[in-house]
This record gives sequence, structure tokens and C-alpha cells, in this order.
Amino acid sequence: MKYTVIPEEYFRYDQKKHDFDSVIMSVFEGADSFEQLHEIVPSAHQLKDLVGVSDDNKTWLHDKFYLKLNSDWPEFVELYEKFIHEDVKRFISESYFLKNHCDEYAYQRYPTFRVQIPGNYSVGEFHRDSDYNHPIGEINFVVPLTNSTDTGSIWCESSPGKKDFHPLNMKKGNVIMFDGNMCDHGNHISEMNTCRVSFDFRLLPMKYHDKGNSQASVDLDKKFIIGDYYADRILEI
Repeated sequence: MKYTVIPEEYFRYDQKKHDFDSVIMSVFEGADSFEQLHEIVPSAHQLKDLVGVSDDNKTWLHDKFYLKLNSDWPEFVELYEKFIHEDVKRFISESYFLKNHCDEYAYQRYPTFRVQIPGNYSVGEFHRDSDYNHPIGEINFVVPLTNSTDTGSIWCESSPGKKDFHPLNMKKGNVIMFDGNMCDHGNHISEMNTCRVSFDFRLLPMKYHDKGNSQASVDLDKKFIIGDYYADRILEI
């Protein structure tokens, strides 16, 4: 099946209706804002080195988020599900690039949490998601929880192999769609004095879904099939 590269596109969502800020901030007791999350990290857990591929999602802040997500966090899970089936469905219907792309999508069961503290990376290297077993056809969506650009943002090329890297303009209330599966992307060491915080997830058009796919995600060891890496429920447009 022919694969079509999905260009970058921006959408807006209602932050009051989908109040991710309040729900996620409840995990980080003592923090005044996402921008200052690094200030509540205990001294014993402060990052002394640059994060790499093997530990870029294993900081103290990540541990706090995932401990809550993997135990019992219905407030966030229900909010995320509602967001997928209401707003993301709308984005696809309104998208110049996706409106006639596919009628059914698998979506990442739980989103990936990102924190980029001052003087460090968010991800360990520039990469394409397909380098890490992700199936061809996946589409990336990023939800910024802080305003950020330049060295505090994701840098991405406009099309595979072009190497014309540019920072995504990350603003609260935006949702950014880009082809991280085939386009090289990553980040630079942040020269900002505040944290960049976001979460992201991937959608896979069902026309690319292979229920016999035995490959698994590097971090979660989840197979890229419905009911494992992807949620049991399908997003229908």
C-alpha cells in the first residue's frame, strides 16, 4: 500500500473543556506551574548529566507521572479518551491533509509524557519513530502544556531526508500534528530557564494496521496492535 507523508498542521482545543493542566498538575505537589517543575525535584534526583536514549523518560518527574498513570488515574484516562473521541476526531475531519485519509484509526492507549528541563534534552537523540519499530503510517500529535519554541521545542524536518530542521511553535491550547514516523526529529539542549512540558500520542490509520505485527515498542514492550500498544477502542471518523 502506498504511504503518504503527512505534513505539519496545527489545531486548537478548548482548555477549559479538556483541563489537562489541573489534572496533571495534581501529580506534582508543591509545583507552582509546569514551567517550574524542575524546582520541586529532590536534590538526590537532580539530573547531573544529559539524558540519553535509555533514560530520557525515566527522570523523577516522569516516574511521578507514570506511577499515577499505571496505578489508578480515572480523571486523566477519561479526559484523554474524551479528547480523542471528540476533539481529535474533529481535527481529522477538519484537516486539509486527513479529511479523506481514512475512516478508522487506532490510537495510543496512553500518551507519552515529556519534560525538558533547562540545560538538558527531552529525547536522547534525533530519530524517526520507524527506527524504533513503529509501523509505517503512524501520525504524531503533540499537546503542549507550556509555551515554548527555539531550543525548548521539538525540531523536525519538513519531509523525510530534507534535513531542514525547524522548531515547532508550541503554544498552550494548540495540538500539533506531524509525521514523526518518517521525518527526523529531536531537540537541542534547552537554553531556556523554564521547563518545556507536553504529552504526545500516535494514531495509526486502520488501513496500515497489521494484527499479526510482532514488533514491540522499545520503552513499553507493547506490540503495535489493537489491545496492546493501541487502545481496545477504535476512533471512528
